[in-house]
Amino acid sequence: KYEQLLEKEKRRTLDDTTNYKQWGYKDIVNWVSYLEIGRFEKYADQFLENMKKENIKGIHLTDLDKHDIHRLGCIDYEDKKSLLNHFQSLLSN
Repeated sequence: KYEQLLEKEKRRTLDDTTNYKQWGYKDIVNWVSYLEIGRFEKYADQFLENMKKENIKGIHLTDLDKHDIHRLGCIDYEDKKSLLNHFQSLLSN
């Protein structure tokens, strides 16, 4: 029961992107890992390391392009396109 509540709260938090501009790199990686039922979770370790190194914050997400995403650790073209769409969707908040 407690685990279900934790999962529900985590999902609610990750669904709420209104404050994405205040996110740190760990918040970004948690959100990205959650997207599309974990599709991008395979990049979590590289994203954590590289976003920390490059000081990427939530406010930067909508400025990233596919070259940035590649440099951060996402190699698959379809994944890059999809991530860019997710990042751009934050602008509608």
